[in-house]
Formats: sequence, C-alpha cells, structure tokens
Amino acid sequence: MSNQLGNLVIQLTQKEVEVYNKIAELKNEIMARELQVARSIKGQRIAFDKAIKEAMAEDPDWESLVKELESLKVTKSILSHTRKHIDNFTVMLQNEDDDEVREDLMQQLIKVLEGTLSLLSQ
Repeated sequence: MSNQLGNLVIQLTQKEVEVYNKIAELKNEIMARELQVARSIKGQRIAFDKAIKEAMAEDPDWESLVKELESLKVTKSILSHTRKHIDNFTVMLQNEDDDEVREDLMQQLIKVLEGTLSLLSQ
C-alpha cells in the first residue's frame, strides 16, 4: 500500500511540475505580447489597457492563452490543496502508533490522491 501511495504522490508531483511549467510558459507568452503592444503605443495618448483589449480582439489566440492560464491557476489551486492534505496525513501517520489506524489513514490518503488525479485528468 505504501508503494501505491508513493506512486500516487509521484504522479501528483509530476502534474504539479507540468502545471507550474505551463503557467510560466503562458505568462511569458502573454507578457511578450503585452510588451509588443506597449512598444507599439509608445508616445501615443492611448491607455495601455485599451490597447491590450484591442490587440486581444485582433488576436483570438491571445484570449485563449489568458483563458488557459486561468484554468491552470484553478488546477494549481487544486494541487496545492491536495498537497496540504498530504502534509496533514503525513503528520498523522508519523504520530500514529496503531497499525490499523495507520492503514486506514493510508487508504484515505490514497482515495484523496486518486480522486484528485482523476479530476485533473478530465
């Protein structure tokens, strides 16, 4: 069972790395586009936010980047919440002497991790 638990934690960690890397990639792409807009309006009396909205309207791919980033932020939140569960269960497991209770705690944690991974794979 601890092997199964270890594999699930590894899968969750891999998912976290994927999400954090993708978030960084999207942020860089969005910032590069914003910088391009900022350079194009240099010296003009136009609000940056307005120029960004206009540029986004002309480039539907940009809006999809922003939406994907927002979606990944939700995924990141789910992963962070699950990581807190892992930490709490780890503390409980370390403080528990009864093998049956430890076994039950590991089963509960496995269910949490499997549920999270299932949710994220949809």
